[in-house]
Amino acid sequence: MLTMTKIDLVRLTKNKVRMLTGQIRGVESRALYSLDELEASGSPIQICAPESLEAITTSFVQGFLGATVYERGDEAVDALYDFSLLPKTLEDDFRVGIERLKLHSAARRRESP
Repeated sequence: MLTMTKIDLVRLTKNKVRMLTGQIRGVESRALYSLDELEASGSPIQICAPESLEAITTSFVQGFLGATVYERGDEAVDALYDFSLLPKTLEDDFRVGIERLKLHSAARRRESP
């Protein structure tokens, strides 16, 4: 049985930041949490956030989860990540970002020879 890993975004916000923004910040956060290694293990990853966090931009999500979609495929995020501990608004922020990633991924596949 695989153990679920919990990623708490409080490590990024330190209960001071109310919004996570920017693709570069998302990429840096991906490295901070060692998402490549966690994903390679196949264990489910649960995301949680402090109550002080109010929003997550699509650009942050694209940096945070872009490599997952582009390297592992569209369904990898759904298979690996659990956003159920997040408030509905933050879960929706992640879902919108993920849908945008999937659209970009589909466009890339159509453009590649």
